Amino acid sequence: MATATLELEEMTITYECYLERCDYGVARSPVWYEPQDIEITHLEIMGEELRIKDLRQNPKLHERLLSFADDIEHWK
Repeated sequence: MATATLELEEMTITYECYLERCDYGVARSPVWYEPQDIEITHLEIMGEELRIKDLRQNPKLHERLLSFADDIEHWK
């Protein structure tokens, strides 16, 4: 399981995902890892922590916040 935290001006989002090993399928191909099944595990907006359960009640907001994870390059 990998995690990453995105810290924006007034919002902090922590994500969790599985990393899938990828390559081109040929000998000596470069290898990289791509995040799969990304979930939000912590969300804080303007210093207030929001419950993830409450976030899922607003699917558009939930999807928008998940889309920010596309910009994350380093997962731990």
